[in-house]
Amino acid sequence: MGLPVVPNYSLTTEGANAANGSGSVAAEQNANAKSAAADVEAKRKQQEADARKSQADKQQLLAEMENLTQEYNLMFDFESYVAGTYEFMLYQHDSVVTVINKN
Repeated sequence: MGLPVVPNYSLTTEGANAANGSGSVAAEQNANAKSAAADVEAKRKQQEADARKSQADKQQLLAEMENLTQEYNLMFDFESYVAGTYEFMLYQHDSVVTVINKN
């Protein structure tokens, strides 16, 4: 068995430097790929967080709308009650006035 032969490189200092240089290029490309993958992952996580926040905002808005609807319904019921009471009082007043006028 002999030493492995590196294709296209001589066993001189020049060849070793070229081999080291290509190794550093590969390492740099690998680092760039890892960085790009990390950026993609961070962006995906940010989008998921934004989607969760958006969903939470929608739920909060729906809850606020429901509360306002309930408040409006209560207010409307109270106004109906007051209006009905006022009409009843007018009816009573008219009846009393009618009885007094008949006498």
